[in-house]
Amino acid sequence: MRKKMLSMVFLISFSVFLFGCAATLMEYKPKSSEEEAIKISLLAFESTWNKHDQQGFLNLLHENAQLMTGREKSMVSKKEYVSLLPKRMADFPTTKLYEPTISFAGDKASVKLLVDMGQYQNQFTFHMIRENNKWFIMRWEY
Repeated sequence: MRKKMLSMVFLISFSVFLFGCAATLMEYKPKSSEEEAIKISLLAFESTWNKHDQQGFLNLLHENAQLMTGREKSMVSKKEYVSLLPKRMADFPTTKLYEPTISFAGDKASVKLLVDMGQYQNQFTFHMIRENNKWFIMRWEY
């Protein structure tokens, strides 16, 4: 019983330390106008998810997006994800994005960040593409 209690105290303390020190996406200070545009797109990702605005969320995804999903880490298209989205939003009603690292290659960007979906936290990589002066999510993986 004492070991379980110590384990629980350690786990809670570690979680508070980890997320108490992590900079949120909102707090992130972009280094360029391009980073600012990516930040805006990812804040929209966070906002539309938390509002359960499915159409707004889908508008952030490129038409040819490939998205990793589930414990089995299977890749699905945007069209396939449409049918999964209501359950994903119900299972993970809120999300928070932390500590982005952004790199560019022309009209493409790679963004590594911590995604906290309540009972699930993981490091994600978002591959983004700029079309018509707007950044879209082309792929994500974890």
